[in-house]
Amino acid sequence: MSETAALPLKVQCPHCRTKLDLSELEPFSDIACPKCSTAMVVPQWFQSILLEEVLLSSPGLRVYRALDPTLDRESCVKQLWIPSAPQPPAADPGNPYQAETLEEFLGVFRRTSLLMHPNIVPVCSCGSLSGIVYAVTQYVNGQALNQANPRGVSDWPDILQTFSAVCDGLSYAAGKGICHGHLIPENILLDQDGGPRLTDFAVALAIGKDIQGSPYTCPEFVPGSRTGTVSGDIFSLGVCIYEYATGVLPCAGREAAWRRGEIVPAALSAFNPAVPKLFSDLILQMLSLTPAPRPASYETIQSVCKRLSLSPEATQRRKKSRKGGLKVSRSAANRPVRLVHPPRSSGGKAINIIIVLLILLALALLALIVQKHYGSKTLSGVDLQAESQAAAQVVAQSEAELREHDLLRAQESQTKSSATDNPELKPCQLDEAMLAARPRPEDFDFRRVREELKGYMALIPEECKEQERERIRIIASYKEYLVSKMRKLPYQPDNYSGLRLRNGRRVKGTLTLFSDTGVLKMRQLGAPAGEFLEIPWKEVALQEVLDMAFYYVRRSHDEIRGAKVISQKRLQEVVDEYLYLIMLCDWYQETAYLDKVCREAVTLPDPDIQARIRHSVPWSGQ
Repeated sequence: MSETAALPLKVQCPHCRTKLDLSELEPFSDIACPKCSTAMVVPQWFQSILLEEVLLSSPGLRVYRALDPTLDRESCVKQLWIPSAPQPPAADPGNPYQAETLEEFLGVFRRTSLLMHPNIVPVCSCGSLSGIVYAVTQYVNGQALNQANPRGVSDWPDILQTFSAVCDGLSYAAGKGICHGHLIPENILLDQDGGPRLTDFAVALAIGKDIQGSPYTCPEFVPGSRTGTVSGDIFSLGVCIYEYATGVLPCAGREAAWRRGEIVPAALSAFNPAVPKLFSDLILQMLSLTPAPRPASYETIQSVCKRLSLSPEATQRRKKSRKGGLKVSRSAANRPVRLVHPPRSSGGKAINIIIVLLILLALALLALIVQKHYGSKTLSGVDLQAESQAAAQVVAQSEAELREHDLLRAQESQTKSSATDNPELKPCQLDEAMLAARPRPEDFDFRRVREELKGYMALIPEECKEQERERIRIIASYKEYLVSKMRKLPYQPDNYSGLRLRNGRRVKGTLTLFSDTGVLKMRQLGAPAGEFLEIPWKEVALQEVLDMAFYYVRRSHDEIRGAKVISQKRLQEVVDEYLYLIMLCDWYQETAYLDKVCREAVTLPDPDIQARIRHSVPWSGQ
């Protein structure tokens, strides 16, 4: 923050446009314009973003409404810091956060930055700075779900469309392996068009927020849990929509008795008669105190929404207002007075009829003149002989173009086939002695085996040397690839029981984003804050490195798997990731792993993938 603190802070008064220099004033203090006395709040620079208003402040956490001058748009900035931060945004002796909490905070926003959905608030960026971590998201100028309707009871079309849109966003996130974990009305914002926007996925659980006593938390929630569940989100959504539809929480005032199973919530129609029984039953099913009776997935819920959307009442959604969320209908006494105009005379209609008749008469006269002039040679002014000759020429030209197009396609196919069968594109065949002479450093650092590398390259035929140099370059940079992936997405495979070492031991813990090409840094359970176990790459078992690489390659594959439209650039990036891993397996003679990766790679929608694999390694699988 020290770098941006020195930036000049010059703004204009929003009322009189007077230029003001606020560089020396205390951030977020109230001032008045010296010219027009308009009240203002002093903003503050943070990185390249101007923080304009504090929306939320608690020990160790602040949320701001901000302005991104580069893009000229409003943003929402969330800051989290540890007590030992050199320049904390605020003095707070009760700050509960430690270094690992900051890392979890960043990890959550890195994962949710992949969510691109119209009902999910996008993450723009995140990072760390001197003991402070931050995340920048889009700013939604709207209201929380339970504050959008001052009347308390919402209209049925709004209820259904809001509920369906939220389910669509949660279903999309669940498909990416992300659950919300703390779905409350404040995290479901209705924008100025009335559309719901979901925000803060998994943030509350990542920072250890106590949500046990919240009326929106599912009964089976385990305190201290760091991940949410689909069933838990479905319960929380049921509570939010129940309150949105009726204006009250389920069993309001007797929540404890409900949680003990002594009473059940009343049907939504008891508070809002417009709600159909089918929808009321669905919400009550979502509010079951155990996961089993709840809907198993969002698809089940959306199928009910689709049935309900076919009713005429569900299609009559009211218009939105730009201010105050949904526009409520006004009573006759509150409607604006309209001027009463005198009734129009019927003279205007007669004039319009006369004009139409005159136009028709003029067109008829024009048709007669054309018929008289061209009648001997044409039919309705069209020269049939000329038109027939022109049509024949067009047909002949089209047939010629089709023949030329077919010829070009055949030539292209032949060229592609010959290029695939070209011996120059096949891998160089190295004998067993050459393969055995390949230097295989444990940490992929070929600088440690320079003499062995020189001896190996001397054995290689001249026509194969360039290909081998490219292999060595790829393998030598493979640690950088893995480190870059770990900084974006933590290494968390299913059934993970610890990091395997070359000596046969397993080390339990979580690999952190602070790992580099020298050592892997692992956070172990019970270790002091900020203390990591450093594991040199050369001590990690080769199988573990291959598992780690395959984990990230499959994640990239999953991002495009089943997509309707895939850019050629993105497809080639995934293909390259597979080919680099295939080269690594081949270099270290891991034939079983090589076969597994190749068989997964050929499922990519690339017609040349098998030819490219065989160009890189001598793989004979199908």
